[in-house]
Amino acid sequence: MELETAVYLCERLRKDNVTRITFIGGEPFLYKDFLKLVFKVNDMGFLTSVVTNGTLLTENLIFEIIKNNLFDKIIFSIDGYADIHDRIRGEKGVYGRVENNIKFLNHLKRKYNKKKPELLIYLTVSSYNIDKLDLSVSKIISLNPSKIRLQLASFVNNSLIEQTNNFLGGEFISMHSYFSEIKDKIDLEKLKNIFLNLKKIHGGRIVGEKILEDLNTNCSFLFKNAIITPSGKILPCPMLNNFSIGNLKERSLREVFLENIDVISKIKNFCEDGKLPICRQCCVEKVII
Repeated sequence: MELETAVYLCERLRKDNVTRITFIGGEPFLYKDFLKLVFKVNDMGFLTSVVTNGTLLTENLIFEIIKNNLFDKIIFSIDGYADIHDRIRGEKGVYGRVENNIKFLNHLKRKYNKKKPELLIYLTVSSYNIDKLDLSVSKIISLNPSKIRLQLASFVNNSLIEQTNNFLGGEFISMHSYFSEIKDKIDLEKLKNIFLNLKKIHGGRIVGEKILEDLNTNCSFLFKNAIITPSGKILPCPMLNNFSIGNLKERSLREVFLENIDVISKIKNFCEDGKLPICRQCCVEKVII
């Protein structure tokens, strides 16, 4: 998306009283005009956050972020301590680069007495890192994040896509970014115990998906958030990636949601009644698990 188009779409969102934008990817820092866009979005009055793998940050970029108060929150994706993170990410030394960037960010915040951006770390739990989760968290906590969020990895296969599409009566899901025919075998009860123990040790700095404390029957995304794709499509659900209700280049967010309120309500009800298999693999808050 060209910078001018991105700015125009953000202006449309602001007119609809949207107050917060989170930049997600892929990797947002791959976008050549990213900081230019963030400057303009901040000037519009948005609270901005970014989810990043942290590898493309440089000292100059971090300095610009701190100096200009560019983000309300910056969220780093870290899968575990050095060996685990590097193995999952497929490249040796990745964790070290991210760690150095976070330390430099914290250094500049202290030096210039800045409270923002708030530093959060998302740790995606799978069979690849669950056995070393305690050690990973104890290492990552030394980077001084305000919170570490534990979330289960999402795995979408052909069967899950087919079941959901058949129930909804259309191609609401196409090939998915979380696609994998490999089933991740993870002991949820074991993870719950690890999570509760980590909360005892580290207190409120450890947070997680609701399913780590109890069954979750509530969708926290629909009607509260929306995804705007690089082509301007409006997706009311991050998992129904082929369910576009309109294009922000052509219509306002408010208009599009009002026109589709009935179908979105039905989908929310189906989700919370446990009828949509895809919701059990939601990347935001897994529902009915």
